[in-house]
Amino acid sequence: MTDLSRLIEGCKASDASCQKELYERFSPRFYALCRRYAMDSQHAEDLLVEGFMSVFSHIGDYAGRGNFEGWMYRIFVNTAISSYSHESRHRSIPLDGENDVAAPKVMDSLERGEVNDCIKRCLDTLSPRERLVFNLVAVEEMPYGEVAERLNMPGSTVRGTYQRARMRMQIGLERMLGESYLRTQ
Repeated sequence: MTDLSRLIEGCKASDASCQKELYERFSPRFYALCRRYAMDSQHAEDLLVEGFMSVFSHIGDYAGRGNFEGWMYRIFVNTAISSYSHESRHRSIPLDGENDVAAPKVMDSLERGEVNDCIKRCLDTLSPRERLVFNLVAVEEMPYGEVAERLNMPGSTVRGTYQRARMRMQIGLERMLGESYLRTQ
């Protein structure tokens, strides 16, 4: 029995030490996923906890077929979608331009961490709907139709939201990284 199999079986038996070990093993990866969907670090932490609660409560459904990490990944994406659906009923959507990226900052040579930081900052400027749709289409590579079905919105709304988010990301990255940097990459 592999170490991961042992952890899964322990979690199925509600063994707290196995749950803690599984959390410690996978929380950095899934925090990064949650942060991509969340508007701030506090919301990302809430999504992380909610996602792990769902993993632990549904781990009995994992039959051992397929990749366990992939199974968990789907749970966390679904948690982010559910969170958006719930919160969107209780929050107003910002008007265009309210979350624009800060003043331009052109950089000639950038390290990977700096580029990642710029991407995170641009993601933070998107509205919750734009952020969710952008992540589902661009990162998760879900087709528009599936995103529309999962979010219960018309396909044209999904396409328009994605295009708007993509344009805002592009403009923000051009402002922070410089147009010449983006064209050479």
